[in-house]
Amino acid sequence: MRGSRPSQRPARWHARSGPWRCPPEPDPTEDAFKAVSVGDCLDVVDTGYGGEEKYDWSEEEPNTAPCSTARVRVYRTTSDCASARDQATWSYYSSSSGERTALCREGQYHNGDCLLANNDGDSASIALLSSVNCTDRQVPSAYNGIFVITAIYRATASATTGLPCRAVRYEHILVPEGGRRRHTAVP
Repeated sequence: MRGSRPSQRPARWHARSGPWRCPPEPDPTEDAFKAVSVGDCLDVVDTGYGGEEKYDWSEEEPNTAPCSTARVRVYRTTSDCASARDQATWSYYSSSSGERTALCREGQYHNGDCLLANNDGDSASIALLSSVNCTDRQVPSAYNGIFVITAIYRATASATTGLPCRAVRYEHILVPEGGRRRHTAVP
C-alpha cells in the first residue's frame, strides 16, 4: 500500500513491582558508626556540657583509638544497651539509609585520668564517661570539681575495706559490671 506506513507498535515499559528506588546517598558518618566492632576502643568522651542528665559527646562520629589510652570501649553494637553508671548508648540515624546504628559503650579508666564531679562535701556524683584536663580551673556548670583516678584495683568480696591511707581523702567507686574498684583523690 502506497502512502501507508507500516504499523508501529507503541514502546512497552515494564514496571518493576514496588516503588523504584535510587541507591542511598553515601553517608560517611553512618559508615564510621558501622565500621566499629565489639571490643574497639574509641576516642570520645562526655564533655560535661550536657549536665548530669544528658551526654554531650566530644566527637560527631566514632574514631577508634588504642585501648591503652582510650576512655570508652564498645561492648555491643545493638540498640539494647545496659544502663550502668559507666555505660551509655551512642547512636546515629542516617536519613540517607533510614537506619539507626547504635554503639553500647563502657568507661575505660587509667591511673591519672580526671573526671568531672559534683562534690558537696559528704558525697559526690561523678561523670564516669567524662574526661578533662586535670589542671583545668573551670568546669561545666553542672559540676564543681575534678576527681583524679589514683589507683585501680580488682574488686574483692570486701570491696570497701583496705583503702589506701594518706593525708588526702579518698573516694572509691565500685562498678558492678566490670568488678573493678577505682580510687579517686579528692583535691
